[in-house]
Amino acid sequence: MPAAFPAVAAAYVRRLWPLLVVTAVPLLPAVLVGEAASLWGAADAVVVNGAVETRVDPGTGLWVLLGLALVTALAVAPVALGGVVLVAAGALLGRRVPVGAAWSRALRRYPTVLGWLLLMLVWAAVVLGLLFTGLFVLEFTPWPVLAVVVPPAVYSLAVLTVALPAALLEGHGTFRAVAVSWAMGRHRRASHVVFVGLAFGGGYLVNRAEERLATWAAHLPVDPYPVMVALALFGALLAPLWALLVTVPATLDSTGRPWTAHRDLDLAAADRELPGHVPEEAAPRAVPRGRALAVPALLALAVLVPTALTPVALWATDTPRVFTSPVEGLTNPEVTVAMAGRGDGALVTHAGRTVLASVCDPDCAPVGDGLWTRGAGAAPAGDAGFVYTNWREYRHEDDQNAPHEDSGLYLTECSGPDAVACSEGRPGTPLRHFGGDHYDTYSAVAPLDGGWVVASYVRPDPRTDELHGLDDVGGLAVHVCEDTACSAPTTVDVPGEIRVGGFLADGTLLDVAASPEGGFAVAAYDGAHGGVTLVHCPDTSCGEPEVTEVAPASLVNEYEDRLLSRFGARVEYRPDGTPVVAYRVAQGGAAHVVDCHDAACAEFTDRALTGPGWARPVPGLAVDSRGNPQLVTFDMADERVVLVSCLDPGCAETETVPLRDFTEEPALTALTLDEDDRPHLLWAQADPASWLREDRVVSEYVRCLDPLCGAAPGSADVSPGA
Repeated sequence: MPAAFPAVAAAYVRRLWPLLVVTAVPLLPAVLVGEAASLWGAADAVVVNGAVETRVDPGTGLWVLLGLALVTALAVAPVALGGVVLVAAGALLGRRVPVGAAWSRALRRYPTVLGWLLLMLVWAAVVLGLLFTGLFVLEFTPWPVLAVVVPPAVYSLAVLTVALPAALLEGHGTFRAVAVSWAMGRHRRASHVVFVGLAFGGGYLVNRAEERLATWAAHLPVDPYPVMVALALFGALLAPLWALLVTVPATLDSTGRPWTAHRDLDLAAADRELPGHVPEEAAPRAVPRGRALAVPALLALAVLVPTALTPVALWATDTPRVFTSPVEGLTNPEVTVAMAGRGDGALVTHAGRTVLASVCDPDCAPVGDGLWTRGAGAAPAGDAGFVYTNWREYRHEDDQNAPHEDSGLYLTECSGPDAVACSEGRPGTPLRHFGGDHYDTYSAVAPLDGGWVVASYVRPDPRTDELHGLDDVGGLAVHVCEDTACSAPTTVDVPGEIRVGGFLADGTLLDVAASPEGGFAVAAYDGAHGGVTLVHCPDTSCGEPEVTEVAPASLVNEYEDRLLSRFGARVEYRPDGTPVVAYRVAQGGAAHVVDCHDAACAEFTDRALTGPGWARPVPGLAVDSRGNPQLVTFDMADERVVLVSCLDPGCAETETVPLRDFTEEPALTALTLDEDDRPHLLWAQADPASWLREDRVVSEYVRCLDPLCGAAPGSADVSPGA
């Protein structure tokens, strides 16, 4: 049996082109109809890690195409199967069978091959029915069911498969060929099982190899479309091996020579049945020059065009192309996520009750175990590090209610992504001393002119001032650091009583951004009533902060339900120094963007970019190199994660790019753009495997391979989506 493999390899190399042509040309109509069905789905598809994921609902038109493809495949498959087996058998027996003659003989034996195909379909239905009955009807454990069903299935598969070359080479009908196949393998069934197993198992392994290669290529900075063409061509080139392997048991013995003893192949019948064959050593027939050039070119198109049709269609329709990776360390939905795109990867920080950084390069992996914190905020800093803020509350041993001089907000800068290693022996730099009770604590940090700007909030308690005479009684405050070590922080007093967050809720309820003109802005979300307030400082000294209510409160009664942690707002600056704010309306759930007309946002336009939604996750927000806002959020009606790309700085026109599907409750999103305006985003939904679905999430990092995920001016949305 091992000696048969060199004969198979030699026949494959010698007759590869005829084997490809005799298979591909008859199958071309079915392939084209199937590709038409694929192109139907390409109208609403995403290329994810090199594979096409489509979400087209199977309407009448698609079902008609799929049915037509199935009927066409069943109609032309006997010609392709019969032809390729005849050419393969001739190659193994030392005969050169012309492609045209193989097709002609396959047409004559059409009923036999069609009957064999139907017999194989019956075999598959019986095997699947037995497995389904054992596993799901009788509910047996898998191993006993497999032990009972699989051995007879493999044994019978070998007999049925070898019946095809036996029928074609000796001229038998379908059922007579099955009997001949049984007789051929009576004393060498193991070799029949091995070669048939290699034929079918090899096809499965090739498919798995293509998937692995596609995943591997997705990690490289290469265009996925040439990779898709190369992998399709790779599969097409290996397909003829199936015909050679299933023909081996009927044509070669264990030494690689034709059968000559007992009930083996009838060579005289094979010589009669092999159409128009000549010995391999015979000189090929002369062909006119024009035909010698035109025919191979047309046949090459028939073989190669189907492999490139889908990738070309995806490229022509600007189908979004993304790379995805799960973010294992992010399981808590009540966090503030910040991202920084770094080439083909990103650094992701998530802060709340814990601070943890994940490095996506390109697969995402958490660094360290995470640091327990309270009311934390974080932001990437430098090439590989980040900075985080943390509320610390200390108690005196003799008087638990007395204010402690060390309680308050601290800032820590980390040169690397490991928060635990960074914090060892380093309490951080104190920014704000607050000795009262720490309730509803929030903080946010952003880089500012070589230093940091930090916004912080703690729920006010007037009794702390009355009882202990504290200078800081809570509320919103802003702290400015002129250097990264924050050696001399200054505090900005924010006028008025601005409420942030809600009762026992964490999340992106406070955000801060630095202006390109030297100032900064703070977005404060009142989770109890749903209002958004913007605090603007024109410079770092901020002698007179300007406060604007950009979204009025929409909840009459104080809200304390589970969606509170999903509430929030984000703020970013455009190159002209005007801020833009993104949030979801508490009453109704539509995602809005606030287009500020001036730096202080004294005048602004509030636009709804989506329709109402039953969940309230704050949108991710970034500004591209042209100054246009980009948002990532959940489309509640279509159950998709989408990029809403504004085509102008005020978001008067937008284009929505669907990226991923979600099936559970939406939790959070975050967005950043790299230097090429390629979005890097993170999204999370409730963990379906957890019985505490509201408290645990599964997260995914998504990187678009094209600027703005392929969004382009010219196809703007005319009205907000759902």
